[in-house]
Amino acid sequence: MIRLGSLYLPLTLIGSGTYYILPIIFECAFLAEGGFMIIEHPELHLNSKFQARLMDFLIDVANVKNAKILIETHSPFMIYRVMRRVAEGKLKNFEISIYYFKYDKSSGWSNVTEIKLDEYGRPINWPEGFFEEDYEDVLAILDLLSKRPR
Repeated sequence: MIRLGSLYLPLTLIGSGTYYILPIIFECAFLAEGGFMIIEHPELHLNSKFQARLMDFLIDVANVKNAKILIETHSPFMIYRVMRRVAEGKLKNFEISIYYFKYDKSSGWSNVTEIKLDEYGRPINWPEGFFEEDYEDVLAILDLLSKRPR
């Protein structure tokens, strides 16, 4: 059962995203001081707001427990949240590592690029293909908005 205010609901009535993050929350609760944890696709079945909030939670867990957390994600919202926290000074750029894996058809191997952030959370070496659609869409929107009559 889960309690929402004065209402008690069976877990079968809550969204599937909750099923995916509950084990993560439990693992974080029992993560040892200085521990290490691997999480695969924590963003599954979560909307963008909760993906960003989950990243904040994981950042807090890592800081409080002095732990290392390896996260495999395809979520731009989680990456952008890390960048924002570095920009805000709540996370140091040297405390995080972001790696981008891109499959090379000709060799059959994946090339790995470490994306470095400066002290303001800006990527120093944004690789081609990394969240490319988001970036191109934002640039196109800004360009179109600048050309619209006011």
